[in-house]
Amino acid sequence: PKTDRCFNWMNAKCEKGWCTCKFDECIIDGQCVKKGDCAKVTGGTCAVQGCDRWRNATCSEKELNNHEAHCVCGPGTCPIKGECRRPGDCAKDTGGTCNTLGCKDWRKAKCSVDGAPGPTEAAKCMCDEGSCPMNGECVKKGGCPRYTGSSCSIYKATGWFPCSAGECSEAAYCECPEGECFVDGSCVKASNATIELSTRWAQQQEEEAEARQESREASRAVGIATVAFVSALLGALALKKVSRAQAAEMPPSGYERMAA
Repeated sequence: PKTDRCFNWMNAKCEKGWCTCKFDECIIDGQCVKKGDCAKVTGGTCAVQGCDRWRNATCSEKELNNHEAHCVCGPGTCPIKGECRRPGDCAKDTGGTCNTLGCKDWRKAKCSVDGAPGPTEAAKCMCDEGSCPMNGECVKKGGCPRYTGSSCSIYKATGWFPCSAGECSEAAYCECPEGECFVDGSCVKASNATIELSTRWAQQQEEEAEARQESREASRAVGIATVAFVSALLGALALKKVSRAQAAEMPPSGYERMAA
C-alpha cells in the first residue's frame, strides 16, 4: 500500500510512497522474501510486550506501541506452527500450557518461561531440541509415544483401579515401560514396525483433535453471527414498532385543535 514508510517486518524499501521488493524477491504474506528462502512472520505481534518466548522469535520494531510490530524469525530459521525453527526441525509446542501450573509429567516437556510470564504472554510446554511432540508427549528422535492417556492417582493412593495399559509412573500417569510403544490402546514391544505404527497413531490423534477444535471454532463463529443477526432483527422490529406507535399518536394532516 502507499505509505510514507515501510515497516521492518516487510523487508522492503520505500520508492515514491510505495513499499517495493528487490527484483530477486517475491511477496509472501506482505513480506519481501528472497527466492529459495521462507517468509519470516510467525503470526505473533509485539506492540505491547515482547514476543512470547515459545516462538523463539524477535520483534521487528523497536518503538513501543507500534501497531506494525511483528514477531519474526532470524536468519537460518523459518516459522513452523508459529515457532522459529531450523529446516528439518519440528515445532516444539506440545499443546500444554504452564501459565499457572507446571507442565504435566507425562508430556516430558519444559515450560517456555522461567519464572513469571508477561501480563499477556502464553507460557507453553515445549520439547527440547532432541525430541518432537507426538499427541502432546515429547518423544526422542527414533522413539515412540508411551503415554496411554490415563491417570492412576487413585491406584497410587489406594491400590485400586490399576492402569488398563502400561504401568503407573511416579507422577501417577499410565505409561508403557521403556522399550515399548503405545499403539491404539496397548503397549507393544518397540521395533521399527511398531514405532512407525505408534507414530502414525499419535499423528492421527493430533489430526482428529485439530479437526474437532476447528469444528468447535466454526460452530462458535456461526453462533456469534446468529446471535448478532437475531439481535439486529429484534432491534429493527422494536424500532419499527416504536415508529408506528408514534405515528398513531400524531393528529392527521389538516387537523386543528378546537379552542376551549
